[in-house]
Amino acid sequence: MYKNLVNYTDHVADNIDVPDRVLSAAKDAVLSALDYRRGHTGAMGHVDGQWQQTGTQAEWDDWRIAELALTDTVPAYPELGMRVYGLHYELHTTTPEDVMLAGGMYMDEDGWVGGLNTLPPVLVFHITPDGEYVLLQSSIPNDVGRSSDTPMFAGLMAQAALENGLLAPSEVRPVDLYYMFYNNCGVFLNLIGAFSLEEQNSTLDAMATYAVGVEPSDNLLVNGLQRLEEYDYDLTEEGELAKIRLQNAWTRAQEEAER
Repeated sequence: MYKNLVNYTDHVADNIDVPDRVLSAAKDAVLSALDYRRGHTGAMGHVDGQWQQTGTQAEWDDWRIAELALTDTVPAYPELGMRVYGLHYELHTTTPEDVMLAGGMYMDEDGWVGGLNTLPPVLVFHITPDGEYVLLQSSIPNDVGRSSDTPMFAGLMAQAALENGLLAPSEVRPVDLYYMFYNNCGVFLNLIGAFSLEEQNSTLDAMATYAVGVEPSDNLLVNGLQRLEEYDYDLTEEGELAKIRLQNAWTRAQEEAER
C-alpha cells in the first residue's frame, strides 16, 4: 500500500465536514474499535480442544478517521429525519508483523491498518424536531452498501427505525420487511413477535402478499422459511409464534394468488 497523503488534525482527516454530534459519535466508535483490537488478535482456532484466540497480540497505539460523509437520508421514510454517515477509519500498529490481514484489510508502509470490520460501515442518526442528532442502535453488515439504492440496505434502515421505536411494523414497507426477514430470519421474527397480534398479522400478511409476486427460484421468503427449518435461529417463544403466523400468512397469500 502507498502512504496516505491526506492531512489529519486531532485524528480526523481535514476534508471531513459533518455536524459536531456526528463527529463525536464517530470518534467514540473508533476508540471502542481500538480498545477491542487491543484485546483481540483477529484469529481464532482450536487449542487443546477449545475454540479460542490464536496468534500474537498486535500492539495498537493510534487511530484516525479517514472518511465520514453523508451517504443516505432514508428516502422511503422522510418523516423520520434519518441520516446515514459512512465511516472509514484506520488504526496504527507498532508491530506490523503481528497483524493478521484478512477479509479486505490492508496495511500501508507506515503501519496504518484499514478495512477492519470491528464496526458497522455506517452510523445512523435520527434528527429530532428540535434539530438534535440522536445516534440509533443499528447492526449493518459490511456487504450491503451504504445507501438505499441497495434494497437490503433500505430494508435494514427500516429495521433500525423499527428497533429504535420510530416505526411500527405495519408502517414498514412490505419490500423492506421482505429483505429484513432474509437478512436474519431469527432477529426479524423475535422483533415482530414482540408486537401485538394485530400488528403481527397485518405485517406478516403484507410481506407474504409482496413475496408471492416474486419468482419462486429467486424468492427470499421461501429461502428464509427453508433455512428456518434447517438451522437454529435462537427464536424466543414470541419468535416461534411469529414463525407460525408467517407460515400461515404465506399459505394464505399463495392460495389467494391462485384464485
